[in-house]
Amino acid sequence: MSRTHLATLVLALASPLAIHACTAHHTRDAAVEAAISSVTLGEGCHDDDARLGAPPPAASDAGVGFAPELCDAEGGCGGYCRRTTVQLAIDSDEHDLSVPFEVVSIRLRTMGGAVVDTLDPRRVHRFDGERYVEWDQRVAPGESLQVSYETSSPDWIAIGGGNSRSTYGMSFRVEMVVLVDGVERTLSFSPASREPEVVT
Repeated sequence: MSRTHLATLVLALASPLAIHACTAHHTRDAAVEAAISSVTLGEGCHDDDARLGAPPPAASDAGVGFAPELCDAEGGCGGYCRRTTVQLAIDSDEHDLSVPFEVVSIRLRTMGGAVVDTLDPRRVHRFDGERYVEWDQRVAPGESLQVSYETSSPDWIAIGGGNSRSTYGMSFRVEMVVLVDGVERTLSFSPASREPEVVT
């Protein structure tokens, strides 16, 4: 057998495998759709770091980014703190396996596109129909999810040039970079505005 015939045979055997692998990856990626459904730009709550293992908030509160502070025997219950949250709607078609979902970065931009802050994801929960519960950041076949990511608060003092109150009424665009089954996507939402202070 000549070298030309041998190379043709190897290529013919390898091509179906290569095409199959490419198609399978594309199919899994296209099966999951994600979008930012709403954004709450709130404040920095005193227990942002301490509550990393805390239970998820009640359904009536979590959906709007409004969560009570911790209560303890000595200090009692504090007031309310409106946290910064990003709500996602995730829909998956029927496919063979669950796929991982990961947040890479969250940027706060002006409507003109300038980056004014980077937000760190803190906790993530999914709504189970009655309340928010812990989420393992995997999307199962045929699943529709309402997901809430709590994040760090924007640095309103820096954004306002030393006057945090000047940021009320400003409009922003939230840009979230995610990995869906290892494939990077960019989700965006606008306009988003700073929530008014909570009066207790």
